[in-house]
Amino acid sequence: MIIADTREPKRVLDKLRSLAEKRSIKILFQALAYGDYIITTDKQTAVIERKQVFDFESSIKSGRLWNQLRGMKDYDADYFILLIEGYPMPVIKQLGYDRWVGTKIAILKFGFSIIETSNEFETALFLTKLHDKLSYGSNHDQLNRIRLLKKLDRSDLDEAIDILTGFTGIGRRKAEILLSELGSLQSILSADQSTLADLIGTREAKHMRRILTTDFRTRLETESES
Repeated sequence: MIIADTREPKRVLDKLRSLAEKRSIKILFQALAYGDYIITTDKQTAVIERKQVFDFESSIKSGRLWNQLRGMKDYDADYFILLIEGYPMPVIKQLGYDRWVGTKIAILKFGFSIIETSNEFETALFLTKLHDKLSYGSNHDQLNRIRLLKKLDRSDLDEAIDILTGFTGIGRRKAEILLSELGSLQSILSADQSTLADLIGTREAKHMRRILTTDFRTRLETESES
């Protein structure tokens, strides 16, 4: 679920609502004491403060930024994220490069990740993609599932991995991730490109779906005739 602060700009909330509906993500609008978005799944939680780049500049100068970040630390969350939206160069010129970089380093040392997006749509896309990623759990959870998977009969497991590693760009590690998350070869081979991309990367997922959906009969007939 994504909880969005009602005071966020309507254009951002509209884009987020549209993307969330397409991905079947539940979205709730309410006034938040700190932060602009809370993403919560069965596995992990993230709190995000979104700042348009000029608001980021003014909050640095006024000191408001640090009060907001400290307030966000009251949440019991796994990830704390500051999202800076917009073209930064005019602000960098106003603040000076040293202060811009120094502030970002201080934010990192305070325990926040920094994400930069170019516009409202990219912000909404990041929030929905982050929700999907958090739904899969941490790398630690994923490794535990892989360890359990390795307790299966080695001959069956190795054969399944051999099939998956036949696809370009998929090594043993990615094959194990696919099996641990989706369970069976049938589920993997029928998964859509978006699901695969979240697990193994966009390029590998696109290539796998292309190979799986290409009708090779015409090509084989042409080659046999030649």
